[in-house]
Amino acid sequence: MKADIRVFAGLRDRNLSAEEIKVVWDACQDCNAGMSDEIEVCVRTIIACGQRVQETLRMNGEEVDIDKALWKIPAHKTKGKKRDHTIPLPAIIIPDLRKLKEKHGDGPLFRARSGSVEEVIDAVGLTEKAKARVKTLSGGQRRRVELALGIFGVFGITTTHIY
Repeated sequence: MKADIRVFAGLRDRNLSAEEIKVVWDACQDCNAGMSDEIEVCVRTIIACGQRVQETLRMNGEEVDIDKALWKIPAHKTKGKKRDHTIPLPAIIIPDLRKLKEKHGDGPLFRARSGSVEEVIDAVGLTEKAKARVKTLSGGQRRRVELALGIFGVFGITTTHIY
């Protein structure tokens, strides 16, 4: 059975509680959230590391040191673009990142898709909103649109730029 993480739709400008984070985490296991496995790993990495969506989507295998459990984000990939960031990797996310490094090597771990727009919208579980205007989406759905843009390799655009 797929978990329904849409219970948070319409709620913005607040932090998720520990219970809500657990619901999202659990939903992103074994394609339970209606998203592809790689997108679920991306969401779990965002939760585990507390990093921005765009920074996580741009993660390269060469930046991840599995043995030291560190992710070194170069300055040009950070929001301020002024200094490198070193992020400790929690043990819970290491197996997922190890699999991605084995699959993709030192290159991008969350590769841009070359599929159709419909395939990418489906990958982030927004098929029912495919024709909706961005301004009508909930905060969570807007984040998923940003994730979809990242899947296509379109970085630096957030849903605030799309209005």
